[in-house]
Amino acid sequence: MSMDALKAIKLAEDEADDIKRQAAQKARDIISAIEREGDELLRKVTKEAQNNSQALLAEATRDAEMEIDLLHKAHEKHKLELIANAAAKMNTAVSLIVGKVVGLNGNR
Repeated sequence: MSMDALKAIKLAEDEADDIKRQAAQKARDIISAIEREGDELLRKVTKEAQNNSQALLAEATRDAEMEIDLLHKAHEKHKLELIANAAAKMNTAVSLIVGKVVGLNGNR
């Protein structure tokens, strides 16, 4: 083989090696960029999930507080009804007790 042919082969091999190195570097750069984008997406999704969970917790807390308030009002109403019912029956109860007491002493 002639020297020119050997030089051409050597030059072609060097160019091939250079292309391989450039391709490998480009692949590493692409992988690095994808990893950064993946990390950023993960941070974004995590932040959104935290915000959504906080909003859901706040809504659940408001709903629970409203339910507690309704239960307190219902129990207060029931308590007042029981007190009114007891008060209405108080005179009858007093009359019955007085009648029993007076009846026991023979003063009836």
